[in-house]
Amino acid sequence: RNVIADQPGVTNPDCLILLVGHLDSYSSNPYYDAPGADDNASGATGVLMAAEILSQYQFACTIRYILFTAEEQGYYGSYYYIQNMVIPNQENIVAVINLDMIGYNYDSYPIIELHTRANNMGDIEIATQFSNVIATYQIAITPQIINGGLTWSDHKRFWDAGYPAIMAMEDSTLGVS
Repeated sequence: RNVIADQPGVTNPDCLILLVGHLDSYSSNPYYDAPGADDNASGATGVLMAAEILSQYQFACTIRYILFTAEEQGYYGSYYYIQNMVIPNQENIVAVINLDMIGYNYDSYPIIELHTRANNMGDIEIATQFSNVIATYQIAITPQIINGGLTWSDHKRFWDAGYPAIMAMEDSTLGVS
């Protein structure tokens, strides 16, 4: 089961912004290798921390915080969410921000990759706004917008369904998801 919480929008509550991460982890040898602390406890923690901070403010649109399950098994949590909630309810999703492995730092450079579809203006707009927030608040991390980026996580299901989405990931150098 997915974990879902809404922060209702004040003036346009039918407009949805999704901030998502995933809960599950995968290890071929769980007694000796436990990658779940980063993949994706870091993203899930990011969603929960954002919810705690943003809950103190009001926004025009509804912010929906979601922690998906079964990402590691084929993005099933996000797939079933779209099939059973988004499509039947014709939800007006204007942006999806997927936090996946935001605590992983392979090479000690403080970089956050913002993965978009190639030349998709909706995705690029989300990534640009994400970058602008980093600059505005002088957060010590360098955003890199990667146009035509990775499809390794739950944002892919939203791309497949035609919704604007990005995946924020710190340093994908090793090619793990």
